[in-house]
Amino acid sequence: MKKICLWGLVVLLSSLSGVALAHENHSEAQASGSANIYGDQLGTVILPFSCNETASKAAERGLALLHHMTYVGARAAFTETVETDPDSAIGYWG
Repeated sequence: MKKICLWGLVVLLSSLSGVALAHENHSEAQASGSANIYGDQLGTVILPFSCNETASKAAERGLALLHHMTYVGARAAFTETVETDPDSAIGYWG
């Protein structure tokens, strides 16, 4: 009985340490706040926005980052959208 409990404890601790390590790496990437964390490997977003071209590019990047669940980077991209074109509704939406 003691061996079963010991093995159960070893398995439990092993699985929890893997979760903790995965969370740590994800947090470091999110903490950077960089909208450029993926470079140009996000895919393509083509939506017509009623803002200038620079703000539109930032909004497209923000939507792609939202799709990849990279919320800190998406926020940075939408903040850039609003700073570039304060009348852009998509910047405030994101």
